[in-house]
Amino acid sequence: IVPQANKSIDTHADLVVAGAKVWSPETPDLYVFKCQIVRVVNKETQVLDEYAFDYGFRELTWKEGRLYVNGTQTPLKGLLWQEDQALKGSSLSYETLERDVAMMKTLGANLVRFLYPPHPYVLNLCDRYGLFVMEDVPLANVPATILGEDYYQDLAVTYAKEMVARDRHHACVLAWGVGSEFDASVPAMAEFVNTMRNTVQSVDRRSVYYATRTPDDPCLEYVDLVAIHTYGTDAKTLAENLKRWKASVGAKPLILARYGQEVEPGNKNGYSDPLSMEAQARYIMQVFTAAKDAKIGGSVLWSFNDWKTDRPSLAAHSGDAYLQALGIVSREREKRTSFDVVRSMFNGEKVQALPVGNYSSSTPVIYVVAGLIVLIALAFLYNGNRRFRDSVNRSMVRTYNFFADVRDQRILTYGHSLFLAAIVSVTWATLLSSILSHYRDNLILDNILSNLLSDGLKEDLIYLIWSPSKFILVFSGVVLAKILVVSILVRVFSMLVRTHVYFYHAFSITVWSTLPCIVFIPIAMILYRLMEADFYILPTFVLIAIVLIWVLIRLFKGISIIYDVFPFKVYAVGVFLILVTAGALYGYVDLTRSTSVYLKYMIHSMKNPA
Repeated sequence: IVPQANKSIDTHADLVVAGAKVWSPETPDLYVFKCQIVRVVNKETQVLDEYAFDYGFRELTWKEGRLYVNGTQTPLKGLLWQEDQALKGSSLSYETLERDVAMMKTLGANLVRFLYPPHPYVLNLCDRYGLFVMEDVPLANVPATILGEDYYQDLAVTYAKEMVARDRHHACVLAWGVGSEFDASVPAMAEFVNTMRNTVQSVDRRSVYYATRTPDDPCLEYVDLVAIHTYGTDAKTLAENLKRWKASVGAKPLILARYGQEVEPGNKNGYSDPLSMEAQARYIMQVFTAAKDAKIGGSVLWSFNDWKTDRPSLAAHSGDAYLQALGIVSREREKRTSFDVVRSMFNGEKVQALPVGNYSSSTPVIYVVAGLIVLIALAFLYNGNRRFRDSVNRSMVRTYNFFADVRDQRILTYGHSLFLAAIVSVTWATLLSSILSHYRDNLILDNILSNLLSDGLKEDLIYLIWSPSKFILVFSGVVLAKILVVSILVRVFSMLVRTHVYFYHAFSITVWSTLPCIVFIPIAMILYRLMEADFYILPTFVLIAIVLIWVLIRLFKGISIIYDVFPFKVYAVGVFLILVTAGALYGYVDLTRSTSVYLKYMIHSMKNPA
């Protein structure tokens, strides 16, 4: 080679290795290749630079959806690994990395999936221990509006090039992932996947995959390997879905690339408890068997270890909103029941019977206690105080006359109004706690909260949702504060009319307009159990909407009476202010968090469930 200033020189050399030993998960034989740049002067050789890397010879082919390694059919038994550990976070030592890889190999796994390019040393370990690798570009759940931007696509393409260029010499790499779960309703996403595939294969010819939850995702047309994601789908339904998937993708290989179940750390109540270690182990066993019976390329368990996320999760059952407890080992690498089950399955051994337990779901007692307290208190004052009883009856039956008496400062006392405000506040807090507790495993609600709240507020809300007694205490105060804020606003806006309005009027009108909410007291006590049956969910929300509209109409009527203005003006201005306030709040969160973009993505995702 004759070097030239400011110019790059490409040179090629052919090398024949006679009788080379082939690399496979069972026999991970590697060769060390060295490349040296030397200078020869007067027959003396001086090494200027040297580059060395491990390399394995192997032949990978797909036939009828099954992987053949060097001509031998190889079912893929995989784990998803997260670069995280309790004491060191993502800054793992070489010893910890090798311990994890060795542990996965001991389980009988022959595949590990990375949702982002791992530390290069991990890939060296996978080469040496014999673990195939599925390596992803970290593009997941990106809305089409964002993914369609040219600058974003340029970043993604550059990232993919650098990932493949860095890791293409590793024998362990089975396939490259170019993203997962894009908005399937937007055709441009398929064009992006095609661009990414062409980019990857211009650097390396190995298979390219894309992960999705729906079989009619147009992105699948442009990849070599189809990866399926599933979230909590029961094994029977999954087995049926896999048949549908196989028929949909045709001759393309199919891998169940992510399945798993969260566990409540320390829960050993038997598999009748859906959050127990035994339930996790049983679910893994059922899904692994379903994937095996479907005769697809293989499956990847989500995941080998627990890890911490950068944003709080509503669905976390670990007691820590940032901890994802889906691993067969904890962040501290403590083995769970599922660890031994996975080892038996991967090695074709008989799995020991799992204990059933005697778990049964129950309503948190605080709902019943809170409901009984407000119900007894309301009944006691209603029956024991004639003045309060008359106020309740007249407010419900003769609303106009009641609010007219309030305007004239008759009938009511602050004590009765404060008592009713407390009753309504506790009732609403109990009702909201029941609803949010029911949906605390809902990923859609989790995503909505992420797009509306800061991480700090969301973390606090998650803590309260998982602690119903504290939720009721805190949100009772929140509802009461909102009643006071509305009362103050009613008093402030009274300055725009001729009638002189005192705070007494504003507060009384606001509180007593919420009287219909007392119908929720008995409902809030049992709502948590009622919502376990889908039949009651829609009627519950319809009833809540009706009562809220009723309360709003009563409030506007009361305001028109104490303002002594035409009711239509109050209704028009009131609705206008509500819409403007809601629009301003939504505009702010949309500007700061691109909420509309993510909500659109979530709506499209709901139309294409797993």
